[in-house]
Amino acid sequence: MTDFSQSTIVSQLSVAFLQGGHKVAAKHGKTFYFASLFMGKRHAERSYCLYQFCRYLDDLADNQGNSSSKLNQFRQRLIENKTERDTVFLTESFELPINPILDLIDGFLFDQNVPAIDSKRELLTYCYRVAGTVGIMMCHALEVDDRAAFKYAIDLGIAMQLTNIARDVFEDAQLGRRYVPSTWLHGMTPLEIEQAPSHHCDIFHARKKLLSLAEQYYSSGMSGLSYLPKQSRLSIYIAAKCYQAIGSQIEREPNFTVRATVSMAKKCSLTAKCMLHFILSNGTRRWHRPHDKGLHTNIVNVLGL
Repeated sequence: MTDFSQSTIVSQLSVAFLQGGHKVAAKHGKTFYFASLFMGKRHAERSYCLYQFCRYLDDLADNQGNSSSKLNQFRQRLIENKTERDTVFLTESFELPINPILDLIDGFLFDQNVPAIDSKRELLTYCYRVAGTVGIMMCHALEVDDRAAFKYAIDLGIAMQLTNIARDVFEDAQLGRRYVPSTWLHGMTPLEIEQAPSHHCDIFHARKKLLSLAEQYYSSGMSGLSYLPKQSRLSIYIAAKCYQAIGSQIEREPNFTVRATVSMAKKCSLTAKCMLHFILSNGTRRWHRPHDKGLHTNIVNVLGL
């Protein structure tokens, strides 16, 4: 993978790197890649580039050794090489605002400290940093000009991350991590979660609470799809519905040690339904509604818009 940290992110990515972005997405982000097949070529390529950049940061955070130091060094390079508009370039023609990138790195740095989240505020702050920020950057990848779209994009990112957390409770516990607020689990530690019976009542209800919260953010996120270019709108809608379907799988499986997945057949079925809904809603325009400010109450102090 291209080393973004060599001199500066401002340097152009190689042609080989751009061409390889779809392979990285296909391997590591199957739902995202599947949905991207319904996106226009230009925006799909920009989305793959963004995906690979986020993946690079994720890999940097996961590498053995002093990963916090490497992330901090990269963070400092970004600040040193920002433009006058507080942006940085992924490619010569693809520029990103710096604040969401810095917030994303802060989320990865938080992960380095073996997180054990205590409250809903901490949970949503974390979700904003590692996923809501990606929603903002995705708006730039899709060349969305209206900043009002960012709030809905943040919500869709948060919804997907809440789904991830509900799905990965057991796997995270094995790594010594607990993203579910302790108040929702009567103070259970990651070790206690790992050793709990597979049908543990508190964990079952905590996951349902996560998914119920996610539904609020999915609803908001999808009501803002009309801000996106029409040729990319269906793709993001499909991605959202496929991720939402993971939550449905989780609710049907009380054994929290089983990792929920959505089969290709199910994705194809969801895609057909999405296409029908897309047509009936006039390209999602009929779903739009004013943004619910209450959804950002817990993250208003960290929003890097």
